[in-house]
Amino acid sequence: MADPRHTVFGGYRDGELNSSCTLTVIPNLTSGCRLYGVLENVVTQALIVGMATAEQCLRRLLHRAGQPIRS
Repeated sequence: MADPRHTVFGGYRDGELNSSCTLTVIPNLTSGCRLYGVLENVVTQALIVGMATAEQCLRRLLHRAGQPIRS
């Protein structure tokens, strides 16, 4: 967790964590040494599926990754 290239994002509803996702930014020796990101471990509590907390979590992750958010 101390690695600044690894970030865990949480989605909250009524003060409770109910979704999460992880972004890992990886140095790349090809493509002009540009970084790339890996999105993984996207999870949501079954009781809140459809309430958009996971979507909000992913939007924050994409913003952090510097990617445009597409609706």
